[in-house]
Amino acid sequence: MAVPDDVDAPFDAYCARTRELTGKRVCEWESWNTEASADAIHHFALGTDDDNPLWLDADYAGQTTNGSIVAPPCFLTSVSYPILHGAGMEPPLTSLIGGLEIEWFAPIRLGDRLSVDPVQKDFYEKRNKAGRRLGFVISEIGYRNQDEALVGRATGTLIIMGAAGEQPSAHTPVQRYGSGEIAALDAAMASETRTGGGAFHFEDVAAGDAVPPIVRGPFTVGDLVCWYAAAGPGWRPGRLGRIELNEFPHLATANPLTGVPVKYPQKHLEFDLAQDSGLAGPFDNGVMRFSTAAPLITNWMGDRGFLKRFRLRIERSVIYGDTITYSARVTATDAALTTISLDVRGVDQRGDRVASGAADVILPRRA
Repeated sequence: MAVPDDVDAPFDAYCARTRELTGKRVCEWESWNTEASADAIHHFALGTDDDNPLWLDADYAGQTTNGSIVAPPCFLTSVSYPILHGAGMEPPLTSLIGGLEIEWFAPIRLGDRLSVDPVQKDFYEKRNKAGRRLGFVISEIGYRNQDEALVGRATGTLIIMGAAGEQPSAHTPVQRYGSGEIAALDAAMASETRTGGGAFHFEDVAAGDAVPPIVRGPFTVGDLVCWYAAAGPGWRPGRLGRIELNEFPHLATANPLTGVPVKYPQKHLEFDLAQDSGLAGPFDNGVMRFSTAAPLITNWMGDRGFLKRFRLRIERSVIYGDTITYSARVTATDAALTTISLDVRGVDQRGDRVASGAADVILPRRA
């Protein structure tokens, strides 16, 4: 089936302009959280459904080896969005986040002042099984503290495609839960565990060990609002918002009711906009899913553990009403580095895998 010129031509132009950005510093986003203040950490932790007292309770955190509150590792995603979009893209192009990986080099401590260095590392094209052209934007964001020390490095993948054809989850119905299913969800959430200050060391872990699962969802518009509050506003309102969109039109999409461009985050919050894209309802983006999955690891590793690396691949869109159960299993241990390697899975309420990934955690020795 021939691809219409109105799809192929914009894609060709986008690819040509985006290739020219490879290796260059690209600033698409203004940093929101430039300081790991107590308020910013609090908003991020609760906005990502993470009530670990290590992030929230000064008295508790002060009694740990950290000496004070620290930020959740994924707090970096609220300092600067870890995904770049390439050159300006005009409709009918659309995008999905394919995956995100962050490697951490130091804890994010209360009061740290943070800056970013965003670079487009690569761009390439390929076709999917249906023959549809896809573009892959690979971004790398370095995060530094006030001492210019590298705190973390994020590598993200954005998939660009023509808007022609059906989008993922186009015909997936919104889940309706019965009383028994709701009771099971409540029980699973109530049973979530946290190692905290318990005796948990490298010697306590062996290959094959399971990490206690966590359940997130059923997702609602409220969850998405909390995510954007945690990461900073997804858009500027009013006149400032219009000016910003005119400068960065590739971050906008047309409201199907008014025809006026709005920023993509608003699309996730509006049923009319989401349904216009062929989705049954608003869906989470990959950065939100990455950040809400991370407590699976940080709950398990305890107060003295250090999350060295976390990678999550987005395998299916998650729509309004979906639930994800995250689980992990130890795949390897490295005695020299006291590092534990984990395989991570996310499964929705239908039993379909929606995310997969891996993590490396450094644990202290018993001595």
